[in-house]
Amino acid sequence: MKNTSLTIIASSALAVVMAVAPAAAFAKSDKGQAELHGRAEAQASTTAKISCPKAFGHLFAPGWVKKNGTQEFNTACKIPFGVAWKMSLFQHPKPGTTTPDTTAPTISLITSSTSTTTAIVMWNTNERSDSQIAYGTTTAYGATTTLNTSLGLFHTVTITGLTSGTTYHFQVLSRDASGNLKVSSDGTFVTTTLPDTTSPTLGAASVSNVSPTTATVAWTTNEPSTSKVYYAAGSSLNLGTASSVSSAALLSNHSLIVSGLSASTTYSYAVQSQDAFGNTSTSATSSFSTTL
Repeated sequence: MKNTSLTIIASSALAVVMAVAPAAAFAKSDKGQAELHGRAEAQASTTAKISCPKAFGHLFAPGWVKKNGTQEFNTACKIPFGVAWKMSLFQHPKPGTTTPDTTAPTISLITSSTSTTTAIVMWNTNERSDSQIAYGTTTAYGATTTLNTSLGLFHTVTITGLTSGTTYHFQVLSRDASGNLKVSSDGTFVTTTLPDTTSPTLGAASVSNVSPTTATVAWTTNEPSTSKVYYAAGSSLNLGTASSVSSAALLSNHSLIVSGLSASTTYSYAVQSQDAFGNTSTSATSSFSTTL
């Protein structure tokens, strides 16, 4: 009788331990269960009109699911952890595993500024990435900047050794820490032009179609420039007092008609051209004579 009583007491104690142990384990992981429970709630339908389950946590989940089957719950329901787990409302990753990053960075806000021989290109990425630029005078590019391996969200790269007054094509490249590369579409920038301080080069002037009162003076320049002819009767020419005829058109081949001349008279003349930057060249003095 005494042994029987002890057996009953031991059996009862074991039953209590077996019943309490899962609950105690559940209580110890309360924080984690609450987080998983919240994730389960976030995936539940916001419009379902189904009554909330009444089962208590994971202790009754297997039986509850077997009895009630899988169904949708209103987000206001406090879904038992075990029910949510059984219904696969969330997935718990295996310890020590991560999802590999296979998405390339997003490139945005590409801008550029230039000088005569350099260009500065800036852009943003949505995740930390390295910086590099491919560039050239065509879409074949042909040159790249040195790779900047520092990972950042804001990128600035300076390109040097460029030619002034030239259009360049470029692409920006950014690679994230997982090696995913993003290449932008083609862009262009134009380097600024060096100030022109060189005067036009004048070709030899010639006189044709001479009449008693007119003559045509022609010459060339190595760049588009204005046209002007100074002239005066006699063997000397003072530009400050001489008569003139001119044209503001920028040309490389120049021809002006000098009129109002006197017959059988010798005239001195000089030609002058000015380029778009104000650089001026004036020829030496020459002469021609009008006819009778």
